[in-house]
Amino acid sequence: MFPIDIFKSNFSMKHKFKLKQHCISQNVSLFSKAHCLTRNEIYEKQSYFEDHLRNAIPPAILVVALMWIVYWADFLFLYDFHKLGVLPKSISGLKGILFMPWIHAHQDFKHILNNSVPIFLLLTLLFYSYKDVALKVFLMSWFLTGALLWIFAENKGSFHIGMSGVIYSLTAFLFTSGVLRKFLPLQALSLFIVFIYGSLIWGIFPTSARISWEGHFMGMCVGIVLAFVYRQEGPQRPKY
Repeated sequence: MFPIDIFKSNFSMKHKFKLKQHCISQNVSLFSKAHCLTRNEIYEKQSYFEDHLRNAIPPAILVVALMWIVYWADFLFLYDFHKLGVLPKSISGLKGILFMPWIHAHQDFKHILNNSVPIFLLLTLLFYSYKDVALKVFLMSWFLTGALLWIFAENKGSFHIGMSGVIYSLTAFLFTSGVLRKFLPLQALSLFIVFIYGSLIWGIFPTSARISWEGHFMGMCVGIVLAFVYRQEGPQRPKY
């Protein structure tokens, strides 16, 4: 017997012993599928995680990549893309509903950098945990946030740009959805969101003239509403 065969044999024996101990502690038969996970079931769970993660990351990468492509085009060629942002209550500012999330101030590198990490993480969590409604939530966060900003924000002659409104919407959606569904993994996700992005709450107040607090506030409202709209879709609390 080769060393690799010995390793496989030992692993198999240890696995069976641990499985037997677990089943005895649960007071069920070794072959009871209700409480005892076979090796195939463990592999299936690992495969489930890997498949979902593999499907969740590409959309997040695509969004971040598009943000940076637009940023560098604006930075290198001075296209003044900021004029494609939302200008509230202005016909010319309507186009910003479509373009606002992709445009960032080329004079301030921190603007796009501070938005890139959160949107990547939030989209990955969204497409992993809520893959059935993830695209709908992202698109509605994008368009509804811009539309509400155009309708309700005061026109001060400044264009609203950046992905932060969508970030607030996704943060609010993920947190509220976890609370509504009363499902432990999703509640844990909600706590994680609060731990990482809890300080975002201050962004919905007018603390600085350079910050689009109206966009943040509208995004948060959109995310909460979407969580209620889609509360019956996606992962649910198991019924025993």
